[in-house]
Amino acid sequence: MKKRNRTPKVLGPIFVMGIIVLGLMILSFILSVIGIESEEAVINFGHLEMSLVSIKNAFSIDGIKYILSNSITNFRLLEPLALIIVSLIATSIAERSGLIKHMTMPFRQLKTSVITFFTLFICAAMTFFGDYAFIIVLPLIGVVYRYLGRNPMLGIITAFIGITCGYGTGIIYNYNTYILGTLTELSATIEVDPTFSYDVLSCMYIMIVSTLIIIFLGTAIINKYLVPKFKRVQIEEDEINISNKALWVTNAATLVILIATVLMILPGGVLLDNSQTTYVAKLMSDTAPFKEALMFIILVAMMICGGIYGFISKNIKNRLEYNIGLYKSFENCGYIFVLMFFASIMFGVLEYTNIGTVISAILINIVSSLQFSGGLLIIVFFVFTILISILIPSTYTKWNMASPLVVPLFMRANISPEFTQFIFSIADGIGKAISPFFIYFIIMLGFLQKYNDGDKKEITIVGTIKLILPTVLLLAVVWLVLIVSWNIIGIPLGINTYATM
Repeated sequence: MKKRNRTPKVLGPIFVMGIIVLGLMILSFILSVIGIESEEAVINFGHLEMSLVSIKNAFSIDGIKYILSNSITNFRLLEPLALIIVSLIATSIAERSGLIKHMTMPFRQLKTSVITFFTLFICAAMTFFGDYAFIIVLPLIGVVYRYLGRNPMLGIITAFIGITCGYGTGIIYNYNTYILGTLTELSATIEVDPTFSYDVLSCMYIMIVSTLIIIFLGTAIINKYLVPKFKRVQIEEDEINISNKALWVTNAATLVILIATVLMILPGGVLLDNSQTTYVAKLMSDTAPFKEALMFIILVAMMICGGIYGFISKNIKNRLEYNIGLYKSFENCGYIFVLMFFASIMFGVLEYTNIGTVISAILINIVSSLQFSGGLLIIVFFVFTILISILIPSTYTKWNMASPLVVPLFMRANISPEFTQFIFSIADGIGKAISPFFIYFIIMLGFLQKYNDGDKKEITIVGTIKLILPTVLLLAVVWLVLIVSWNIIGIPLGINTYATM
């Protein structure tokens, strides 16, 4: 008798998220009955205080009420939801007009390693804009890779790794560096050094080196472990026209839009929050008009430039075709929004039960009680931060919890606050890259499925983590060696800043 080829059963992301939700609810019941709780450090009016955090039972009356009444609300309040829609509109008109095809044509003959290199470089640079890097790059990168004759899924995973792992470094610094620095400064001055002041350029040298590691070493690792797993795709023949005249006019329009935007963000510009003290805060703080306007500016720019290129090249012949072009990229994107809905429920249950907060607080308290110093303290903190980042992807939330205890601890161990923050930032990016609780991990899964037409294998949470884990862990090991070595050698982190006090 012939053996039947059985297709291995896989658990799709929605089913896995359902299991996680049920698991969190059961775990919250067990831990609340046991009475698991922890103390969380809080700086209040210049004083360090400890507040008690306990597990909430999701099966309680209040828990059931919360889950049922907030599931839709949590989805509606999910910030990336509206931003992804805007980004898809911008990508759609750029694709339909033929603009993306024309701009990618000169790069089709490049080696895959070179394309990977430039993808990682752009992603590292885009981290200056924080989470907007995911919003802008993920919808666009699949289209670009397809026109380059490369597998769009490879491009999406490469971009995701580049942004998450580059989040802690950036090119010299980013807004994340500044906002974490405010907490670092507060934690350092509260108990140890009242004169300490954080400078966003304090880790400039090690940030540049780390960025180069992401770009060069990341390129080598991705080409070795990821590229062979994805087949090259054939460049589809289409009826999109290529017009040099259209590109010249589009470039002129782009330059005008760019100049107008730059004028609005120069010192004293209308899109800056001039109440802030540093330029990066004026530009990218939560109250900065530019941060709120960024995606709309990109959308308007793409609508204008795409329209110009499309009408001149005859790829868009009338207003109807232009309107259709605004939603072309939404094909096969419904799954992204379905995943985001179920993810919002999972995030809501995790937040309500306090499981992530309590476990993270326990790990932070363990670190703060250690008698280690030097390399051993750095290694333990690095690993614990990765574990915490899996449960709490929010960078600010974690550092707000950890910095009041960790920064003074490291200072007493002769490790500078700037270096402590840098260690945290690197480990934070590593943890988020493999966290199913990170919203952009979920969005990445949706975009992978969008381009999964030629492959019958379903995109899964576990499968995707297994796919990117070797790359992420290798980068983590190299970074850890770099951090420990930097501390031992004692070379400057930045201008007049060192790893030790």
